[in-house]
Amino acid sequence: MDKGRLAVEIVGRYRVSPPPKTVPPTSLPLTFFDIPWLFFSPTQPLFFYDYPYPTSHFLSTALRPLIHSLSLTLQHFFALAATLVFPPHSSNPPFIVYDRSNFVSLVVAQSTADFHHLCSNHQRCINDFYPLLPPLPSGEQKETQTPLLAAQTTIFSNVGVCIGFAYHNVVADGRSFNSFIKTWASLFKDPSSCSVNSSLLPFYDRTAIKDSYGLQSIFLNHWRKRRSSTNMVIGVSDKNLDSAMVLLSLCVLMIWRRLKGG
Repeated sequence: MDKGRLAVEIVGRYRVSPPPKTVPPTSLPLTFFDIPWLFFSPTQPLFFYDYPYPTSHFLSTALRPLIHSLSLTLQHFFALAATLVFPPHSSNPPFIVYDRSNFVSLVVAQSTADFHHLCSNHQRCINDFYPLLPPLPSGEQKETQTPLLAAQTTIFSNVGVCIGFAYHNVVADGRSFNSFIKTWASLFKDPSSCSVNSSLLPFYDRTAIKDSYGLQSIFLNHWRKRRSSTNMVIGVSDKNLDSAMVLLSLCVLMIWRRLKGG
C-alpha cells in the first residue's frame, strides 16, 4: 500500500449466493442496451452510515443478518451473482451466465481512519477511497469469465460503517442497482418478510427488447475491433492518480450549465 494511503485490515472474506435451489442455472444474452457498457470500467459507489458501536458489536450482531439478507436479495437479483462469459471464439458475443456455483464476494474490513473526514462535504483525495472498495477481478483479454459484483463492508469502530461496491453496468444500470440496494435494505430490516416490492425487481425477459435497427451487431463489431487491439479495462483500478473529490452544489451546477449554453 502506498505511503499515506488509508489503511484497512481485512477481518473476513465471504462468498454469498442465493439460497440453495432457489435460482435455476440461467443464461442471459446481452442486448444492444448492455453492449456499450463493455467499454467501461466498473461503477464503484460508496455508502457511509453512522454506527456508534465497536467492531466486535458489528461482527457479533449485524454481520450474519447482513450476509443472510444479501443471500435473500440475490434470489431476485441473481444476475449480479453471475459471471460475464467471453466465448473463446470472438465471433460469438459475450453473455451472462448464472449457475449454482456462482457467488458475490463480500469482504469485511476495519479501519482507524477518520470516518468524518471521508464522508464530510469538502475536498478529499480520491486515492483515500480505493481501500474501501472491494477487489473485482479484471476481465482481461485472455480471461473467459469475470464476476459482475463485489462488496466490501469497512467498520470504523464506534463511529460508522462504509459499504463499497464494484459492479459492471453491463448487468445493472444505476436504477437497477438502486433497486438492489433498496431490496437488500428491506430484507435486512425484515428478513422474514414474505413479499418484496415488485416494482423494484429486475425484468429478465430479453425477448421483450426488439432490435429493429440492428444496433446489437453494430455495437458488437465495434467492441470486437476495440478488444482485438487492446485489453478492455473492466477491473477495479487503484492507480496513483493526481485527482480529488470535490462537492458541487446544485447552484454551482446550474451556473456551469448556463455558462456552457445548456
